[in-house]
Amino acid sequence: MPITVSTKCPSCAGEVEFEQGTNAVHCGFCGSDHLVTGRGRVLSYYVPEKVPVWEALARAREALAGVGIPDAKTRDATLFFVPFYHLIGQALHWEAKEDAERKKSWSTSGVSVTMTSSDTEDGAGFGQSGMGSLLMEGLGGNLLKALKGDGAPNLVRKTFEPRSAYISRSAPALDIPELKVPSLGVRADVLKLALFEKAAVTVRGQVVPVKASLPDYEARGYAPSGSEEAVARTVFGKVRSVIYFPFWLVESGGAPGGPGSFTVVDAVSGEVANPLAPAEILDKLVARDGIRFDVAGLRPLKCPDCGNGLPVKPRDAVFVCGTCRKAWMVSGDGFEGIPCSIAAPQKKGSGEPVYFPFWVVTARLSTPDLTVENKYDLGRLMPGLRVPTEEDKALPLRFFVPALRIGSQLALSRLATNFTRFQPTWEKDIPYSISAKGCHITQDDALSLIPLILFAMAPKDNIHKVRFALEAKVEPSGVELVLIPFYKGRGDYVDSILGQSLQAAAVKD
Repeated sequence: MPITVSTKCPSCAGEVEFEQGTNAVHCGFCGSDHLVTGRGRVLSYYVPEKVPVWEALARAREALAGVGIPDAKTRDATLFFVPFYHLIGQALHWEAKEDAERKKSWSTSGVSVTMTSSDTEDGAGFGQSGMGSLLMEGLGGNLLKALKGDGAPNLVRKTFEPRSAYISRSAPALDIPELKVPSLGVRADVLKLALFEKAAVTVRGQVVPVKASLPDYEARGYAPSGSEEAVARTVFGKVRSVIYFPFWLVESGGAPGGPGSFTVVDAVSGEVANPLAPAEILDKLVARDGIRFDVAGLRPLKCPDCGNGLPVKPRDAVFVCGTCRKAWMVSGDGFEGIPCSIAAPQKKGSGEPVYFPFWVVTARLSTPDLTVENKYDLGRLMPGLRVPTEEDKALPLRFFVPALRIGSQLALSRLATNFTRFQPTWEKDIPYSISAKGCHITQDDALSLIPLILFAMAPKDNIHKVRFALEAKVEPSGVELVLIPFYKGRGDYVDSILGQSLQAAAVKD
């Protein structure tokens, strides 16, 4: 469940709420539309306290009585806002499972791998954020070892199923075990955050500086959990933040730790985290010179070129202006213009076309033994294509990554691989107006998906081609956003270039 952020509309000062990771928001009071700045950065938020000081003192006395100190005297209480790193993302891995039937026999002439789908509730959600069943990370692990000789017989006895999960993890952004709160737990997903403005927070309590390195925690925070045999894994839709969470530190006397012992009270729930924290905890909380991070902001959602309003699509990474038809990618505190073209329909359909965004990436693939850099090379490497011609050598190799939200892993995989297999060309168009689906996949994510699309196309009964797909170095040389026209049918969309069908129910707005 995404976290809700609450702030004030810069136009009317009314309360505006949006999900963490949102890029655009509409004010229900004045009707203004805003861009949420700071995309891709580590943003700072805080949680306002709910427990008053008198209640914190009472909770501390109760906790001390519960550990055998019934007559403890609480002296003072100080509110601290302790920083926690919070990571959000969608993870998907391919899980390898033994296939009892395939154990009985296998062929030495190649490797046969069965790819099956199991779209769970989490899987459907992940399809909205990435490439679904295509997504993999660290692909050179167990699978690559199995392809190199002795492991091949074991590989043919396995099936691979894509599994996905929503990640929401947190941990203190400093070394403070005395707090006895290793994470925010499930509370992080139901909290309402406020934008971190230091002046507004310091009047409520003391702000504890961030000390721990984010890269060190991120490596653990996005790591896989469980004991599954995952041959490939990736995390998409990453949102990184720092949440300052309030705790009361109640000083008391008469405890075994002597003067200076503290009781740690959660200032939101009122629960006691540590009834007898040692005095060292105070030294860590009042430390100085920590790491600082950015704060999100709101600015008018308008086209930087023509000044007209852009459509409010909260999860979009790229906004296409319906007036001047230029594309703008959310970047930092504003927009960055990106190359964008509109493909002219080649196959006519009924009604007006709906344009689906694709990232089209020109790239070169290479291993020490083989180079693939044009349509001719791809036609020789992968099956299912027409016989390559000499003219194909003049067409550079391109990968097609659908950028819209699609709720089916298999549908998204099929769309990407079919377009990349055929390497279509088209004429550019300049329609009077367009109806376009949102661009949900980022440019960086599209680049990282290139070897995964290649692996999806590789024939799984050919060990040499599968090995190439796993080992090939990807060298991108150009990225462009292309709007490809689709026509709406009774229950599907059909593209006007290849005639590929996509179920309408799989397309998410």
